[in-house]
Amino acid sequence: MTYLGIEKLLIRLKVGAKSLVGIADEVSFVHKSLLESLGNVSRNVGIVEFSLVVLILTELVSNVLIKPFLFAFDLALYCVIDLFLLGMLSFDLSELVS
Repeated sequence: MTYLGIEKLLIRLKVGAKSLVGIADEVSFVHKSLLESLGNVSRNVGIVEFSLVVLILTELVSNVLIKPFLFAFDLALYCVIDLFLLGMLSFDLSELVS
């Protein structure tokens, strides 16, 4: 009788151990998935930060390089406009003289 009780206990322990191993495998799978997701999120955050830094640096460099050229272009346009105004002024004065 005692021998049958011990065998039943062993069978129950084996079944319980199998179910615990299955649960441990599932928890391990979920744990690995969560770690992989966390790694993906951190990699994506790094990519976005790098992209923003590159975008900001590109804008700053373009402003530093382009603004002097635009300023020189504006000065050239003002010189041309001044020449046209002086030409018109001299044209009007020459008509008044003759």
